[in-house]
Amino acid sequence: MGPKKRKHPSPTAPTTLSELITEMKSFTRWLSGSTKVKKKSTKKITSCSGIGYGSASTKKATAAAEKKQAAAASVENENDEIATTYFTSLVTLLKSEKDGGESLPSSSITVIKTFIAYYLRNDSLISIGQRKTLYSSLLTSLEYLSDPILTSKFFSTTNVDSPDILNLLKKLGKQAQVFKSFNSKNLPSIDPEIDVIGDSSKNEQYNKDSNNIINALAISLHIETTLYSLIGGIKSAQEIGIMEKNVETIEDDDDESYITQMSSLSFSTIVGLQRNHTFKNSPTTVVGSAQSRLLRISSEISTLTTSLPLYPSSSIFLRADDTRLDLLSFLITGPEGTPYSSGCFEFDIVLGPNYPNEPPKVKFLSTDSGRCRFNPNLYADGKVCLSLLGTWAGEPWNPKTSTLMQVLVSIQSLIFVDDPFYNEPGYDVKNKSLEKQSTKYNSQVRAATLRYGIMDVLKRRGGIWRPVIERHFRLRKKEITSQLSNWSLRIRDGYDDKTPKTIAGYENLVAGGGIVSSVKEFEKDVEEVRRLIEGLQGEKDVIEIGSEEKPKRKKGEVICLDDSDDNDDDDDDDDGDDNDDDVIICTRPKITTTTTTTTKTTAIKKGSSTKDAIEL
Repeated sequence: MGPKKRKHPSPTAPTTLSELITEMKSFTRWLSGSTKVKKKSTKKITSCSGIGYGSASTKKATAAAEKKQAAAASVENENDEIATTYFTSLVTLLKSEKDGGESLPSSSITVIKTFIAYYLRNDSLISIGQRKTLYSSLLTSLEYLSDPILTSKFFSTTNVDSPDILNLLKKLGKQAQVFKSFNSKNLPSIDPEIDVIGDSSKNEQYNKDSNNIINALAISLHIETTLYSLIGGIKSAQEIGIMEKNVETIEDDDDESYITQMSSLSFSTIVGLQRNHTFKNSPTTVVGSAQSRLLRISSEISTLTTSLPLYPSSSIFLRADDTRLDLLSFLITGPEGTPYSSGCFEFDIVLGPNYPNEPPKVKFLSTDSGRCRFNPNLYADGKVCLSLLGTWAGEPWNPKTSTLMQVLVSIQSLIFVDDPFYNEPGYDVKNKSLEKQSTKYNSQVRAATLRYGIMDVLKRRGGIWRPVIERHFRLRKKEITSQLSNWSLRIRDGYDDKTPKTIAGYENLVAGGGIVSSVKEFEKDVEEVRRLIEGLQGEKDVIEIGSEEKPKRKKGEVICLDDSDDNDDDDDDDDGDDNDDDVIICTRPKITTTTTTTTKTTAIKKGSSTKDAIEL
C-alpha cells in the first residue's frame, strides 16, 4: 500500500529547538502512518508457500508495480528533503542554545531518538548510499551528540523508553565493515566514454551501478567514523562520572543468552576460504555487467550480516571468502523438534558468473564422505534439491526477486522438517499406510544426526566453524542432554523386536535415509556426546584485533587477523619464516579466520590500548 494522501509537515527550517521537536514528532507520526511495516513472523513454516516460492507476474501487473514504485520514490524524495532539513537544524539549534542543549527534557530526547531510529532501521547500505544527502546529515547530527555531556543524556541506559539508536548504528557498522571489505579492493570507475559492447544503455547501467557502490562505500566510512565518535563520547562521559557504566545487572534467560553470545559469530569473512572450497575452480569470468553483479552480491551479503536467522531452536551462520565474495560456506543448526535437532550441517555455495540471472549452486557437506543421505532433498553426493536452485520441481529462481537469503532459509525450513520422509515425491502425508515408514525414517535420521551432525562435529571441531560449534553446544548443553535422553527412548521407533541388532550402517534403510543403529551402538554414541559436551571449556571474553601484545597460542591455532595494512602481501617480516606475523594460522589447513570467539566483536586499531576498543 502506498503512502496515505495526507498533508506534509512544513519543509521550512524550524527557528527554535522546541519548534523542531514538535515538527519532528509530527513528521515521525506521519511517516509511521504512511507505511505499514510487517513484523517478522515467528510462526513455524509447515508448507512450501512463502519462502523460496512465488507467483508469476503478468506484464500488466509489472507495469502497475513499476508505476507504484515511481510514485513511492517521488514521495520518498520529498520526505528525505524534509528530514534532511530537520537533521541539519538539530545541530544548528543545539549549538545556538545557551547550554548547548544540556537542559533538554527526556521527552524531547525521546522524540529526537525516535526520529533518528526511524532512518537507522534501514538495513540496506545501497539504499542508504542512494539517499546520501539525508544520511550524511543524520550521521553528522549523531557526531555532534558525541560531546560527553550530550552523550550522557542521549545514550544513558536508564532511559529505557527511548529507541536504542546506538545498537542500530552498531548493526549498520557491522554491515559497513563487510561492504567495505568486499568493494574497496574493486573500486569501480565512472567513465562516460566506457563502451560495453557498444550499448549505450549498458554504459548507463554500468555507471549507475558504479555510482551506487561508490556512494555506499562513502556512507559506510561515515557510519564507522560516527560510531567511533559516539563510543569515544560514551567512554569520556563514563570516565568523568556523568554516565553510568554499561553493565548488565539482570541475567538473560537461556534463549536471550544464546542469541547474545552467538550474534558475533553469525557472519565473518575468511582469508583463504576458497582453498578448500567445493567450488574453488568455478569460473570467474563474469557474464554481463560485472559492476551490476558486484553490486547485487555485495548488497545481499552486507544485508545478511545483520539479518541471518539466529535462534536457539535453529540458526544459520555464514562465512565468505575475503577476496572472492562469490564463494561462501554456511552452517545450519538443526531445528528443534525435528530428527535434525541441535545438529550442525555444513554447506558450500557459489554465486556463479551469471548470478543473479542464474541461481546459486549449493553442495551439502555433512554426508560421512558421501555415504549418508540425510533427506530426500539432500543426496549423499552433496546434491541439494530445491526449486529455487533449479534442482527440484516448483517455482524457479527469479533474477529480480529471488535472493540468497531465500535459498538459505528455504533449506532450513523446507528441508530440515519434522517428517522428512514426506519430502519424497509421491509420498503423501495423508496416506496413513506410510506412517510406519516415516517413523522408521525419522529414527534413522536421528541416529545419523547424533553420529555425524553432533558427535563427529564435536570430535573434529576445527577449521572455520570451531567457534560456532563449541559455543553452540556449550550454550545448549542442558537442552541437548534432555534431547539425547528422549532420543534414547525412541531409537527403536517404527521397528519391532525382530529387528537385527546391527551396528550403524547403510543396509536395510527405509527410503535410503540416515543410518540403522542398534540400541547398544546408539547409547554408546549418546554417552560419547555427553562426554564431549562436558569437556567444552568456556571461552576467553576478549580477543584483540591487531593489538601489539598478541595472545599466547598453540602452533596452528587461529585467533584473529590484523588487516590494518592494505599491502600485507608486500610486507616482509624479519623472523625468517613465511608467515605474516599479523596472521595466526588456522587449525584447518591453509585457512585463517577473521572471526573472534568473543561474545561481542571488539575492534581495536593497531597501536591502541584495550580501553580504546570499539564494540560492534
